[in-house]
Amino acid sequence: MKTCVICPRMGLGDLISFIAHFKVISKKTGEKLVIVTKESTSGKEYLKNEPYCEDVIYLPERKRGLINTYSHIKDFISLVELIKKIKSDSVFVLHSSKRYVIASKIAGIKKICAPGLGIQNIFLSRENSYYDGPFEKKIHPRLESENLIKKIYNLEKFPENSLINFKKNDVPSHVLISIACSGDSKQWGYENHKKIIEHLIKKKFKQFILLAGRRQSELESLLVNSFKDKEIILETTSQLKLKDVFNKIRNGLFYFGHDTGFMHLSASLNIPVLAVYGDIPPYNYSKYMKSIVPNDNKFTKTSIKNILFEEAKVKLDEFLNEYNL
Repeated sequence: MKTCVICPRMGLGDLISFIAHFKVISKKTGEKLVIVTKESTSGKEYLKNEPYCEDVIYLPERKRGLINTYSHIKDFISLVELIKKIKSDSVFVLHSSKRYVIASKIAGIKKICAPGLGIQNIFLSRENSYYDGPFEKKIHPRLESENLIKKIYNLEKFPENSLINFKKNDVPSHVLISIACSGDSKQWGYENHKKIIEHLIKKKFKQFILLAGRRQSELESLLVNSFKDKEIILETTSQLKLKDVFNKIRNGLFYFGHDTGFMHLSASLNIPVLAVYGDIPPYNYSKYMKSIVPNDNKFTKTSIKNILFEEAKVKLDEFLNEYNL
C-alpha cells in the first residue's frame, strides 16, 4: 500500500521545507509515499532515494487565464485520473487550493486530509482538516500543514526537517556563499558578498563554493576576478546542472547568503545556515537556520539594501562561535 501526498509547491525550497511532513505521514501510515509536486521543485533529485518515498510525480505545467479554460478542464480531468492511478485509499493535500481536494473527491478517495481553508473546508471532515471554518485567518503554509498532521496523529513534536539518504559528506570542507536569488529584492549585492568572503579569509577559511544561477553569472565572475590573486579555492556553479550543484552543497561546512532553495537544501543536510532577509520575514523551522534581518524589522522590496556589512559581520561571528566553526 502507498499514500498519496499532493504538495504542489513552486520551488526547490518550498518542497524541501516539507520533508518532516513526509516522514511523519509515512511513519504513521506505515506506507511509502507517492509525492505529487511541480517540476520546478526538482523533487526527484533528492526525494527518490529517501526511505519514505515510493515515487515523485510531476504535475504538468498549467496555463493561466480565462482564455485557457478548455486547457484547465483537461488538466483537471488528468489530475483526477492521476490520483486514481496511484491507487491510494488516502490523500494528503499539503496546500490550501480547492482544486486538489475536489479532484481527490471525484477520484473516489475515502480519506482526504488538507488544511481546510476557504472552499476546501466544505469537502473535508472536521477531524481531517486544520482550520475549523473556511474564513479563519491563514497562517504560514508550512505551519498549517504541520498543525494538520499534528492534529490528525495527536502529536506534540515534529521531527527535524532533514534528509535521510541524501546526506552531506562526512568531512565537509567548503563555505557555501549563496549569491543566487529570485529577484532584486533578495539580492544583497557584490560589495557585501565580497566583504563577507574577505572577512572569512581573514578567519582562515580557504575553500568556497559560490552558489549561483545563470542570472547571477555576471556577479559570480566579478567575485571570482576579485579573488583571483588570493590563495583560496573559489568554485562556481552558475553553469552546472542542478544535480551537480546539489552534490557540491553536500561539501558545505556552513551556508551564508540569500533565502533560496539552496538555503533550504543546506539546512535539510544539517549544514548550519545564516541567511540575509529583506523583502519577507524569515521562517526558521530548523535548528540549523539563523537569519539576519533589517534593524527596523520592516520588510520591503528595498529593505535588504539597508542591511550593512558591519551588522552582518557581527551576526556572522556570533554564528561561527555558536556552531564552533
